[in-house]
Amino acid sequence: MRAAAILMLAAVLIACQGVSSSPAGSPSAEVVVDKLEIAVAQSFPVQVRLLVEGYLAEACGLAEPVVELRGDTFFVELHGSGAAGTDCEKRQRFSRRIPLPVHGLKKGVYKVVAEGRETSFTLSQDNVLAAPPPPASTHAAPPPPPAPTAGSPPPP
Repeated sequence: MRAAAILMLAAVLIACQGVSSSPAGSPSAEVVVDKLEIAVAQSFPVQVRLLVEGYLAEACGLAEPVVELRGDTFFVELHGSGAAGTDCEKRQRFSRRIPLPVHGLKKGVYKVVAEGRETSFTLSQDNVLAAPPPPASTHAAPPPPPAPTAGSPPPP
């Protein structure tokens, strides 16, 4: 009887842990994403934002997203915050703009995976600032001689 109770408790703990520890980018039961959209700013260095829209299935709010770059793929992990209950609106809609860390990336196509959905964007050039110019020489030329004034002897 005691062993059965321990097994039952272990099964409950494992089931609860599965919801909160999904690998980056894989779907969770808390957050459902129905739209991913990329916005690339026409600036240099380029800035990229991911617009995520969806609803909270089992949570009251959206926690800060986690973004991880592996190879040429950004994995975005979204989690609900707060326990679902009577104070929460069921299927509460959300819209979140998430900056992607693209500074220093080489030109190319990058994929974004969030809650089972995928999209991509292209960097048309390396997103790296040019190296700063070398410092000015420390050997400055001597200043020019002072200009003669009226009534003073010419310089030697």
